[in-house]
Amino acid sequence: MKFSRAGFLSITAMVVLLSACANRYPEPINQQVNADVTVKDIQNGLKVDNSFVIRWGGVIANINNHQKETWLEVVQLPLAGNGEPQKSDTTDGRFLVKVDAFLDPAIYAKGRVFTVVGALSGVTKGKIGEHDYQYPVVNAEGYILWPERKEVVYQTLYYPISYWDPYFSYYYPRYHSRGGYYRSNSSSHRHNGSTGSTPGSQRSGHQQQPRSVPPRRRDNPPHRRHENPPLEKQKE
Repeated sequence: MKFSRAGFLSITAMVVLLSACANRYPEPINQQVNADVTVKDIQNGLKVDNSFVIRWGGVIANINNHQKETWLEVVQLPLAGNGEPQKSDTTDGRFLVKVDAFLDPAIYAKGRVFTVVGALSGVTKGKIGEHDYQYPVVNAEGYILWPERKEVVYQTLYYPISYWDPYFSYYYPRYHSRGGYYRSNSSSHRHNGSTGSTPGSQRSGHQQQPRSVPPRRRDNPPHRRHENPPLEKQKE
């Protein structure tokens, strides 16, 4: 039986794709699961035994250390493609994880994100406060504690700087609120459009320098015409 080159390449690409899908989980939780059940399914009466192997994850709500084992109470969260629980305001419920080892409560602390692969071993009754609760139990075969998530906080800085001038004029220097004066170019624009120079300066090839204007007082606005001072009375 002969295969064409295109067919061989297609088969090779399919094998590589299947291998990538199989290895998308980190090594501790990269195990085969055979049950697509949820916490709610079990709490609603679904009969399970240790033949059900699942992959669940969520946020650690409590930890209890015993002589030869550790029990984790986990609030279920939806998993991403790599098996990491995603931040969400909805959950299917809580479940218990039995680990045949000592887990330090300072590391596996409340609020840390956790994923487990293991077999279901039934349901255990417990309480959340005064509320009776049924916890599905998972015997851990592989688990991973994900790195802590750091949230980035963005702050907006405001600079209350005002450039408003009640005595502004296009033909006179403008007072800056931070102090000092600067001259508007509008006076030169009126001579020759928007070039900022007079016809004479264009012919000579030199840029006309703005005239120096002495500082003015704010109580003497430029746009107001100065009245002629009263004439002194003639001496009789």
